[in-house]
Amino acid sequence: MLASLKLEEAVLAHIDVGKPVRDPVAYWEEDSLVGNTVTLTGTLATAGTTLTISAGDALKIGYNADSALARTGAILQVYTSTGTTTVTDNGEKVQVTAWGSSTTATITRSYGATADPGTTYDITTTKLKLVAWPLPEGSDLKTDQSQARTPRFNVTQIFGRDITLTRNQIARLMQAVDDEFMHQVSQRAIEVRRELNDTVIFGESSISLTTAFPLTPANSGDNRTMAGLINFLTDAGGAAAGATYDSTAEAFTPKLLNGMHYASAILGGNPTTIFVGGEQSRVIQGFGQDNIRVVPDARFRSGYSTKYRTDTGAILDLVTDFNLSNGAQGTVMLVDQTRTKLRPVQDAEFFMIVAPTFTDGDSARLLGEWSLECRNAIGTLAAHSVHTALTIPS
Repeated sequence: MLASLKLEEAVLAHIDVGKPVRDPVAYWEEDSLVGNTVTLTGTLATAGTTLTISAGDALKIGYNADSALARTGAILQVYTSTGTTTVTDNGEKVQVTAWGSSTTATITRSYGATADPGTTYDITTTKLKLVAWPLPEGSDLKTDQSQARTPRFNVTQIFGRDITLTRNQIARLMQAVDDEFMHQVSQRAIEVRRELNDTVIFGESSISLTTAFPLTPANSGDNRTMAGLINFLTDAGGAAAGATYDSTAEAFTPKLLNGMHYASAILGGNPTTIFVGGEQSRVIQGFGQDNIRVVPDARFRSGYSTKYRTDTGAILDLVTDFNLSNGAQGTVMLVDQTRTKLRPVQDAEFFMIVAPTFTDGDSARLLGEWSLECRNAIGTLAAHSVHTALTIPS
């Protein structure tokens, strides 16, 4: 069933099948990377030597409540700043030399050949990136930087169609149909495949996705539904302009597409695929040939764009699924295919049950049970990016 989709422009065709599950809930472990950027929560005046950041950011660059375990030496570079001081290129570098508290560090300004701009860095808009963290010769063990495992989940969903044909229907000679029963099986299989594709896009979980360890659903009578991509990508919290989840009502532009990938990349993600409907795909087609790569392939018409090169250097595959045009015309998703998997239930990928019956005919059930793994989406949308509420082109 899935193999035939590899020649179709469908989201389902571009998500690999992962490890089978043997429970009504599919679990996985999130990637847990320590961030490498910090944001000022207090102004830093010219020649000032106290860096004020959040407690969470301080942990990224060496703070520990036990001063013997605290680590210094982090070299940070201002990579963006607006307001009183504007920085867009080759910003000042500073080095952490001591910790004053869980939110303040003593720093050396103008590290190396960089210069203090002579003006104040404003809060919120000034961000610094960890560019080096040297250890002195003979250094001792410092702060434990291992991260606790974060399990996430999605429930499984049962897909199926029922078929009942009378003996006369089966025996009747039908034009262009040699076997009416198997013809019905084939048609219903297409419907199941279509439903699975739509669920992968639009599915809504019947259990809260933020529950740490949900109760195992009942084995009978539980009409559970799995979360799809849009559910995963929009459940990360409040949307914000320029964030990995952006719901700003606006027209889609090259700047927005590049910003979507950057927003994920700065968090350690690397989306590889654009999933869009026909309308937004048409918008992307018009972004300009300097960023569009046309791959010579007999499957594609000459001049049809299949890849987009971003400002981060990543080359994204463009997948147009018309199903997104029916319900998500204003949505563009950037998805990391290495962190998404279709998870079948063991021995229940797709099967048919035909049972003896006293009915004058034959009956069958087509069944399959699947879930969708989407790592690093819930909680903090990092590995993927989504922009909703985009202008629908005429």
